[in-house]
This record gives sequence, structure tokens and C-alpha cells, in this order.
Amino acid sequence: MGLINIVVIDDSSIFRMILSTAFMDIPRVRIVARGKNGIEALKLIEEHRPHLVTMDVEMPEMDGLTALREIKKLSKTNKVFKDVKVVMLSSITKEGADVTVKALNEGALDCIPKPDSGTMEENRKLLIEHLQRVIDMVRESLALQPKVEGEIKPTLIHTVHPIKEQVFTASKIGWEPASAYGIGISTGGPMALSKVLPELCEKTDLPIFIVQHMPAGFTASLAESLARKCKSQVVEAVAGMEVKNNFVYIAPGGKHIVLEKKGSNIFIKTNEDPPENGCRPAVDVLFRSMADIYGAKMVVAIMTGMGADGAKSLENLAKVGARINAQDQESSVVWGMPGSAVATGLVNEVVSLDEIPKIMVEKGTKNR
Repeated sequence: MGLINIVVIDDSSIFRMILSTAFMDIPRVRIVARGKNGIEALKLIEEHRPHLVTMDVEMPEMDGLTALREIKKLSKTNKVFKDVKVVMLSSITKEGADVTVKALNEGALDCIPKPDSGTMEENRKLLIEHLQRVIDMVRESLALQPKVEGEIKPTLIHTVHPIKEQVFTASKIGWEPASAYGIGISTGGPMALSKVLPELCEKTDLPIFIVQHMPAGFTASLAESLARKCKSQVVEAVAGMEVKNNFVYIAPGGKHIVLEKKGSNIFIKTNEDPPENGCRPAVDVLFRSMADIYGAKMVVAIMTGMGADGAKSLENLAKVGARINAQDQESSVVWGMPGSAVATGLVNEVVSLDEIPKIMVEKGTKNR
């Protein structure tokens, strides 16, 4: 594949230089233009037709969120704006995180926190790591775009094999009604969760556990955003919390989430153990813990996201009789995580985004 063309937008000339220098350490990328606000971003996108725009959240004249909304509006009639991917960069402040979550809800591909601590070299390495992940997403998307005009299909990250005969199923082990639900999700997650979670909370009062891959400092804002849309209380999980009905627990960025049973009560624990699948929090960590606590009394869904997080833990879930769902390719922004889950042969049902709440609750309440 050829070069990935990038436009860097930030009102700080220093950070524009930092970003440009960081991109130089990533193979086959090219900075084609730089700008200092959203107005310049719109002009530069039309002029240079980049694959990717990095957009600061807070800028004068036109901020990043307003620019993103303009890009989405223009994308309806202009293919240049339809094809470009937008990544938001934000300081790790409450205000910055809130705006970033809004941007993710409105179609930004990903968010990157601006380094604000550590040495210059540590910050540089961390920034390159985040940028490399974003470039990988863009490469996969471009590799699978149709060669002719038409709707761009969601990204398929892994080759998916036909579902093989399952070794373990709930029907063989003995069906039991659900006591909890779990969701693993990444790229495209905030927008997908804003559609799925309100309906799921309307249909069940059972606890729901979510791992959304997101940097530390942003998951609290995600929880607040979802709480405004859901009947249940949506919170960022904190160590020591007792698990209760009518609560949704979102794993905190930068920490794994596990469950611990004390007597008849279940409590949340967090840790900073090494990342799994390059992720912390990791879906695999949560799902293994849920399997230990709930056994067959749980239903999970692996939804849109890059990579394969969640796939390894499916054998743990299948062995105890948990019911496993995966989002379909057509409704996923990126079909890496759900595609990897399907490839294991342990998924009970592959469903569209709109059907996920209904199917999850049906699997948890009916032996079918």
C-alpha cells in the first residue's frame, strides 16, 4: 500500500511540530499540510485529499468538534470529506475529555490524549504508540475499500473462517437465566454504545459490565455521557464497588477490571497488570473473571473494534455455558474484535447493532 497522507491541525505550532516529528517514526506516512484551526482544516482537506486528519479539540475561530460536524455535513455531498478519517487530540482535562467523547459519538475514529507528564522521551514514545494504532486502523480501512464507487463497507481486520461445531454450548451444560451482561468494544464504541445501551437498560435491570478501549481520563466522561441516555446508573468502575442491579460499570482507562465474590456479594477490583492484546483494560480479563463468578448465568457481546481482544476468553465462557454474541460486519465500524470472535467457532449468534439489546436479553431470559 502507498503512503498515508495526513493533515495535522492544532493551534499550537509547537505541538504541530511534535506531531509531525512523531509521524516521521512511522513508516509510509506523509504530512501533506498543517493548519491551526477548523476553518483551515476544511480548506486543507479539500485541497490535499488526505486519508487522515489529526484534530485538536480546543482551537480558536473553529474548534475541533465544530470542524468534525462540518466534515460530516459535507461528507453527504462530497466524497473527499466522506473518505477522510478524523482523530481527536485532547488534553486530559474534564472539559477536554467531555468534548472528545462527544466527537467520538459523532463519528471521530479515535481519540489521543496529549502527553502532559513524564519525560520528553517517554511522552514521545507514548504518542508514537497511539499514532501507530491509528495509522493501522486507517491502513486496514483503505486496504478493503471497494475499487468502484459505492458505499464503503466496514473494515474486516481478520480472515473469518466458517463457524465450526461448538465443543461447549449452554444447551449441553444446562441453561440458566442470566445474572449479568458483558460487552467488549473498541473502535466505534462510543457511538455504538449510545445506541445499544439505552435499549438494553430498558430491557433488563441486571448489572452490565463494559470494557471500552479508551485512554485513562476519558472513560469517566464516557460514563457520564451514557448515563444521560440510560435508565440504569452508568458509572466508571472503581475498586471496592459492590455490584448491584440497575448499574452499568465501565472499566476505567488504563486499568483492568475483575470481579471478586465475598459471601453472597460481588465486588469490583481493578489492577494495573500488564496489558493483554495490547490493551488495558482488556476484554479478555473481564470475561474470564465474569466466567469465574457467573458461570452459565451470563450473556456477552463482542462489538465493533480493531484487534482480537475478547477472543481468547471465549473458551472460558463456552466451557461454563455462557451465551456469546458478536456484532455483524455490516454494522461494525471495524470488524476486528467481533470477526476474531466469530473465527473461534464459539459464538452463538452474530447480530446487527440494532438487534444486540433484544438478542442479549432473549438469550438471558429464554432457553432458545
